[in-house]
Amino acid sequence: MWSPSPFITEETRQNVCNMAVQLAKSVGYYNAGTVECLVDKHQNYYFLEMNTRLQVEHPITEEVTQTDLVKAQILVAQGEELPWKQEELKQTGHAFECRVYAEDPFHNFRPAPGPVVEQQYPHGPGIRLDNGIFKGYNIPLEYDPILSKLVVWGKDRSEALTRLKRALSEYRVSGPKTNLYFHLKAIEQKAFIEGKYDTHFIDQYLEEILKIPEEGKSKALMIAALTRYLLDEKKQGLSSSTSDQKESSAWLRAGRLRQLGN
Repeated sequence: MWSPSPFITEETRQNVCNMAVQLAKSVGYYNAGTVECLVDKHQNYYFLEMNTRLQVEHPITEEVTQTDLVKAQILVAQGEELPWKQEELKQTGHAFECRVYAEDPFHNFRPAPGPVVEQQYPHGPGIRLDNGIFKGYNIPLEYDPILSKLVVWGKDRSEALTRLKRALSEYRVSGPKTNLYFHLKAIEQKAFIEGKYDTHFIDQYLEEILKIPEEGKSKALMIAALTRYLLDEKKQGLSSSTSDQKESSAWLRAGRLRQLGN
């Protein structure tokens, strides 16, 4: 998700916002809500649905408007007034959000439950991570496989996109399969960079997005082997409290990686 849209005009944006307010007033709705629309190539917009709550994409709105929508929602629920007026809200910069899922893009994005072995978070200017997992957490099969929301802000679309690419390249989750690689390659597509895409983007570019360079395959195999070893070690309940055991584990890891390298 991203905000603001690189396609719709300011006039279209204002028309959609006015329609959303009229809709809420017509049904007597008072509190946080999300109105969704589809826009065609001629800037015609069509009402899709209204959700009577904040949605998972709300952080990008918070980033470009410098507001706390969750706090505002709670205040209104308590009978208090909103802390701002509509005319006081101004958009500044550009924000992207990637939903990081425990899923396998190479197998039709099917869920990939299991334990989180290790993870490395991205940091730096404009980076926000709404995280919901930790080392040792077991991702269940019964619920939505979302792990976190990676949100970036920049003074313009180009800066935000550069920060997003860096953040995705630094983000690591070992154990379950994730869609981090999919996100990283999707934002590298020329159509995405130029903002020239529509709802058919994934269908059009999925094959190109999931194409792994030859030099990256051996690295992926090495990472997979090490992850598998760590999982096996955990299942067998091996202790690493002594230096001998630590040294043995290190040699085992090195031996498996050398085998793959050959």
